[in-house]
Amino acid sequence: MLSLSYTMLYAQATAACWAAGLDPALGALHTLSHGRAALACDLMEPYRPLIDLWVWHQFRQGNLRAEHFGHDGAGACLLSKAGRGHFYPAWEQQAHHHQRSLLRYARAMDKALQNGSPQAAWSHLLDSPADAPKETDTTPQATTPTGLD
Repeated sequence: MLSLSYTMLYAQATAACWAAGLDPALGALHTLSHGRAALACDLMEPYRPLIDLWVWHQFRQGNLRAEHFGHDGAGACLLSKAGRGHFYPAWEQQAHHHQRSLLRYARAMDKALQNGSPQAAWSHLLDSPADAPKETDTTPQATTPTGLD
């Protein structure tokens, strides 16, 4: 579940890089590698604990259970159709929060790089996602996963 959730977050981080005008392949913390968006990997690092907590809550609240998993012939653990029916709607419920926050981070990175301040471009790694630079709109920007009560 963590791998699938990280993959979903990676796609969002890659999209945020492109939307902010950044090349997602050119990161600082993750080395360049063919087919990997190193900057997207960098951008999503602060979100990993939130994703870990969200996945844990999916199991704790009973949204995902042992019967939602099976094994293929090679022994790989697979999420069943019923499990996917629980996972993807739950992901979509909270994914927009990450998407907006990732876009704010990417835009702040772009602005810092354009202003000649590469250190400021990576300052997001020192903050929690809730401390992301705010856009000019006044819409509240929640970044914690929903359903954690």
